[in-house]
Amino acid sequence: MDEKSSVVFEVVFNRVVVRAEPSTRSEALAAENKGELITAVRECAGWVLLKQRFHGREGWMLIDGSALGMGRLLQRVSALPSRRHALAFNAEHVTLRTGARMPLLGLGTGGVPGLEGEVAVRLVAHALGVRLVDTASAYHNEEAVGEGIRQSGVPREERGWMRSSSLLLKGFDAAMGSVRRSLKRMRLSYIDLVLVHWPGAWLPEQREWSMGKWIAEGPALARELRAKTWQALEALHAEGVVRACGVSNYTPGHLLELLQQARTVLPAVLQSEHHPFFSNAEVRTICTQYGIAFQAYGPLSGSRAERAANRRGPENETVKRVAALAGCTPAGAMLKWAMQRGISVLPKSTRLAGIEHNYCLLYVLVVMLLAIVTFYCILPVTSLARASLPHASLTSGTLARFCGITYSIRLKLASPVPPRGMAHTMCAQADPTFSDLYADQLPAWLLVRAAALGFDHPTTVQVEALTAVLAGQDVIIQAKTGSGKTLAYLLPILRMLKAQASVQALVLLPTRELAAQVAIVARRLAAGSPERLMVMALLDGSGAKRQRKWLVAQPPQVIVGNVEQVESILEAGLLRIDSLKMLVVDEVDASLSSTITSKMLRNMLSSHLRVGPRANSRQTLFVSATIPQRQHFRRSCVQQQWTRNSPVLVHSEPDLRLPAQLRHGFALCERPKRVAALRALLKRHATTMSAGVIFIMGTRPLHKIADALAGIVDDEPPPILSELESLEARAEAVRMLRERRRRLLLSTPLGARGLDIAHCSHVYFFDIPDSPEAYLHAAGRCGRNDRPGTVTILGSSEEEFVVRRIANSLNLVFEDARRDF
Repeated sequence: MDEKSSVVFEVVFNRVVVRAEPSTRSEALAAENKGELITAVRECAGWVLLKQRFHGREGWMLIDGSALGMGRLLQRVSALPSRRHALAFNAEHVTLRTGARMPLLGLGTGGVPGLEGEVAVRLVAHALGVRLVDTASAYHNEEAVGEGIRQSGVPREERGWMRSSSLLLKGFDAAMGSVRRSLKRMRLSYIDLVLVHWPGAWLPEQREWSMGKWIAEGPALARELRAKTWQALEALHAEGVVRACGVSNYTPGHLLELLQQARTVLPAVLQSEHHPFFSNAEVRTICTQYGIAFQAYGPLSGSRAERAANRRGPENETVKRVAALAGCTPAGAMLKWAMQRGISVLPKSTRLAGIEHNYCLLYVLVVMLLAIVTFYCILPVTSLARASLPHASLTSGTLARFCGITYSIRLKLASPVPPRGMAHTMCAQADPTFSDLYADQLPAWLLVRAAALGFDHPTTVQVEALTAVLAGQDVIIQAKTGSGKTLAYLLPILRMLKAQASVQALVLLPTRELAAQVAIVARRLAAGSPERLMVMALLDGSGAKRQRKWLVAQPPQVIVGNVEQVESILEAGLLRIDSLKMLVVDEVDASLSSTITSKMLRNMLSSHLRVGPRANSRQTLFVSATIPQRQHFRRSCVQQQWTRNSPVLVHSEPDLRLPAQLRHGFALCERPKRVAALRALLKRHATTMSAGVIFIMGTRPLHKIADALAGIVDDEPPPILSELESLEARAEAVRMLRERRRRLLLSTPLGARGLDIAHCSHVYFFDIPDSPEAYLHAAGRCGRNDRPGTVTILGSSEEEFVVRRIANSLNLVFEDARRDF
C-alpha cells in the first residue's frame, strides 16, 4: 500500500455504523491524554489496544505499540436506539418515560436467601458501584434487601439509586396491599419501580380447577386481573408511593393489551428473559416502538430449560472464545453484550464469590471494533467475511452468530496512511440504510429507486440474505411473512442484469395472484435503471399469444410467472434459458407440495432447470415462510442437481415467524352453527375492520356462504378468490379488496398465498387449518407493516387439539373468541 495513502474504516455492527479516521494532531493529543495506564489488552500488527483511566473515567485508546502514551481517549461506543424511539441511552443508564434514570447494571436477588441477600446488596453497592437492586415479595428476602441497602452506606437519594419490586396478579385490593407490605418490610417511603410479576392469575382457588375450567375461565380471569392490578399501580403512582410502573414476562399480546387499557400511566419497564441463546426479539421490538425500557433477568444462564439443554452461558465455548478475544470473563462478555444494546441486566449469584466474578466487565463492543480496525489497519482487505478475526479459533461468522450482529468493512483510500502512533476517533450512527451498507455492491440507480419506493432500511433477513446472494451462493430463505423476502431476491436480480435481450432471471410462484404482485414490485424497481430492462409476467390467461411473440422477438431480462404458465411455455420451446443467471422459487413449500403445481415444478427442475454444464454459473434461491424439514430439503437440492453446492440457509427463529402485534383467538362452535358464529364475529368486528379475509376449503359451497355474509361488513356478498373461479373474477376480487371497494374477501388457502393486502386487519378460519404452516401463511395476511391484527379460528370441540398443536408449534397464545359473539 502506498505510504501516502490513508485508510478510512467504516465498520457496520447491526445497525450501528462506527467510523475510524486518522487524526492529524498526534502531538497535541499526546499532551492532552496523559492518563493512568491500566492494562494493555491486545497487540496486533504493531498496534496496541489500551484501557486507560483519564480524569477519573475509564476508556479505550488505540495507539502505536512503539509509542505508548500517544493516542486519543476513545469514548464508550454503544448501540443507540433509533432516533424515533423515546429512550435516551448512555453507557451507564437508560432514561425511563418518567424521567428517572435506570442503571444498566443491577443485581437480581431471586433465589438468594435473606442474609446472603443483605451481604450481596452491600457488596455490589459499596464495592462495585451497582445502584439497581431487584427483589419481589415471592423471593421472601425484601427485609434483607432493604437492610443491605441501608448498611451499604450509600445515601438513599444518591443519583442513580433504584430499587425495583414485583407483585403477583391478584387484583386491585391485593395489589395495593402487596405494595404497602413491601414498603413496610424494606422500611422505605416509596419504591422506584414496581412490576407486575407474571401475566397469569395466581389465586389459591385455581389450584382446584379442572383442565376444562382452566381453558374456559382462565384467560378471562387473567385478563380481568391484569386490568385491575394495573389500575392499582396507577393509583399508587398517583399517591407517590410508586415512582414508575412496569411488567414482567408479558408476551407481545399482553403488552399491546396493556397499552390499550392503561388510563393514566403507561408501562416504563418490561422485564423478561434475555441472553445470547434467547434474544426475545419480538418483545424488545414492541418495547422500542413504545418507549418501554427492556430489562433482562437471567442474562447469564437463562431459564431452567436452557440450563438443562447444556447451554449455560459462561460455560459455552463460543462465549469463552469471544471473552478471550475481548480480554474479559465470559460472564462479563455476556452482560456487556446486553448492556450495549441499551438493555438493563440483573445478574445474580447465590455465592458471593460469583458476584465479583460476574461484575468483571469490559467494554466488549469497543474491544471488538478496535480489534477489527487494528487488524485491518495495515492489510488491503475489503471484506471482513473473507478473513478471520485476530484470534486463532474465532472466525468472523462465529462472532456474528454470538453477538447477533451484521457487519461489513469498507476501506476508502485517501491520503496519507496514518503514521505510527496516530490515534483513531469513533462516532456512532443509528439505522444504516441500503446505501450505507451496499453502496459498493448495488448500483446507485437501484439504491436511489429503492429509497424512492420506501425501501430505506434493510431488515435482518434482508441483510443476511443479501450477504449470501451477493457473494454468489445458492440460498434458502425462510422467514416470517412481511420480513422483506421479495426485496431480498429482487435487488440482486436487478443488480446483475445486462441490457442484452435474453432471459437472465426467472422467478417462479405457485399462484397467478402472487406472481402478479411480485412482477409489479420488480417493474417499479427496474423503472429506475438507465438501461431498458424488461420484466414480463407470465400469468395464466394474460395475453398468452402476445407474450409468446414477445418471448421470441425480444426476450425480457426477467420473467416472473406462476408455475403452470411457465411450464407450458417451456414445453412449447418458446422460452430459452441458456443465459439464465438466477432462478428463484418463491413459496417453495407450496410449489413442492403434493399438488399438480408441484409435479410440474419438479419436472421443470429435473429437466429444463437442472444445473448442468451450461448452467454451472447459475444461482438458485428457494424462498418461503415455512419449509418443513429444511435440512433434508437442503440436502435434496444438491442430490437432485437443483443447486451447484449445498445452499446457505437463512432463517428466522421459529418463535418469530408471525408479527408480534397479532391477537389469536379460538371460537368453539359446532359445524351446523359455524355460519351463524361467523356472522356474529363479523358483526362484532365490523366497526374496527379495515379489511378481512375468510379462509375456507374449496370443497364447500363458497357462493352460498358468501351470500349468507352479505349485509354485515359490506352491502354485497364478499368476492371469492378460488382456483375454481375465472381468471377475471379472481383478479377483480383482489382489486376490490386492495382498492377498498370491499372490506371482506372469501378465499381458499392457496388462493391468497403470499397476498399482500397492507391494510388487512382480520383473518378468519372457517375451517380448521390442517397444520401450523397453513396457519402461519394465512395469518400472515394481516398485521403487516407493524399494524395490529386479529386472527380467529372457528372449530368444534373435536378439533380443539389441532389448535393446541398450532399454539405449541408457533409459540402462540389463543384467547377465547366466544366473547366476541
